[in-house]
This record gives sequence, structure tokens and C-alpha cells, in this order.
Amino acid sequence: MDCGTVNDRLAAFLDGELAPAEARWVEQHLGTCESCCAKAEAFAEQNDVLSSLGHGASCVREPEFWAQMDANLAPHLASLQQSPPPLPFWRKEFRISSVGVLAYAAALLLALGFAYERFQALENEKERIQTLENELQRAERLAAEPPPLHGQPYRAVSYAPDRGHL
Repeated sequence: MDCGTVNDRLAAFLDGELAPAEARWVEQHLGTCESCCAKAEAFAEQNDVLSSLGHGASCVREPEFWAQMDANLAPHLASLQQSPPPLPFWRKEFRISSVGVLAYAAALLLALGFAYERFQALENEKERIQTLENELQRAERLAAEPPPLHGQPYRAVSYAPDRGHL
């Protein structure tokens, strides 16, 4: 058991209201945890003071009852007011030094610079690949022209309606 669970069950343990298995777990924890053991002793002292006052509504109306109660609870209330309970981790404020912020910003700028440089290199490679593809297509088109007939090169002939197409 952890300290929070033991603290929740401490009053029931001291009053003998826990199941036997739970009571053994609390006893084992009290044997190993000094702070919980101190709380259990403080609760036991308070139980002794309350039982010495007697039972009934008449003692609650007496000023001595409240004076003893205030005397017993004042140190505990003062300690609670001086040290607030710890915040859960999702509500804690994290403090980062200015050196840490600068180091993080420098690392971020380096990473962005490297990514930009790699992006520019990629764009240059894409342009080079496109140029090479265009040259290859042009070379394929030139290689696909038919060879000249009888060693004479082709001449450009314009269209004439009476001759047709050549």
C-alpha cells in the first residue's frame, strides 16, 4: 500500500473497522513508513484525548472541550497552512533557465537550417532530373528520324495545292 491509501484508511484501522487483510497491509506499511507511523500515533493520541472527555452532548458545550481540541489541532492546522499540499504533476509550474531556452532555440534553428538546406538540395536534384529527362527525350526523337534516301538529305518542302504533300 502507498502512503495515500494508508492515510485514507488510518482512522478506520485505529477504530478496528478494517477487514483483516486490509488491517495487515496497513500494519505492514506502518512498520516501514515513519511518516505514516507518526500520523497513526498522532491519531491515537487524539482518540485518547477524545475518549477522556467522555461521551454525550453536554461536554461539547463546555469551553474546556474546545480549548483541549484547539490545543491538539493547532499544530496540525499550522503545519497545513504553512505547507500547502503538493500539486499533481499536470498542474505544476516548470521553470526553465534562460540558458536552457537559448540552447533549445539554437538546436531548433540548426534543425530548421539543416531541413531547409536538404529541401533546397532536393529541389535542385528534381530540376536536374527534369533537364536530363528532357535531353533524353530529345535524343530519342533525333534518333527516331529516318535516314536519308540514297545518301541525300531531306529537304524542307512547303505545301503546294497543285502538288499535294511531300
